[in-house]
Amino acid sequence: VNEFLDQITSGGQDYRRLVERLPVIVYTSEMGEHGRWYYVSPQVEEILGYTAEEFKADPKLWASLLHPEDRERALENETEIYLGDRSTRPVEYRMRTRGGETVWMLDEAVLEADDEGVPVWHGVLYDITERKQTEVELQRALAQQAVVAKLGERALRDGDPESLMRAAISLIGAVDGVHSACIWELGRDGRRLNL
Repeated sequence: VNEFLDQITSGGQDYRRLVERLPVIVYTSEMGEHGRWYYVSPQVEEILGYTAEEFKADPKLWASLLHPEDRERALENETEIYLGDRSTRPVEYRMRTRGGETVWMLDEAVLEADDEGVPVWHGVLYDITERKQTEVELQRALAQQAVVAKLGERALRDGDPESLMRAAISLIGAVDGVHSACIWELGRDGRRLNL
């Protein structure tokens, strides 16, 4: 089980300590949806809520935590055509934590045969949830700016308030993540707001 760590500590430096302090999950596992996990660093518990022992004891655990919409993408690389290819094919997918939350993972690994010829992944899982949330917020902000620009163009072309309000409702409703919206109109006196 610890052969992977024995190999990387053979240089005399404390690589095991380093690996187990990095803010990532380092792993080695057999290829396939239900391949055995030989090693997974303890950070897996902090990120996914499951212990390294649980991952090693249940080969089906990783695949069972995959988000249904990302399952196919996550399993695409589970093929021997990448055996011995030293270049990684990073894949992003969502996983469900023990607490029921969703986290985004970036999976980078190389597939190599062990001494018995069994294909084994040597990889790193990065928690990229924060980055993904930032991307979503940025896309929403850009969409909102586009709505404002379109409304400005519409107001310059046609100043009819009723027509402008209908356009605003239509445009705002098309922004991803918007389920409902209110439009307030500033009164002519500059002090009153009308819904």
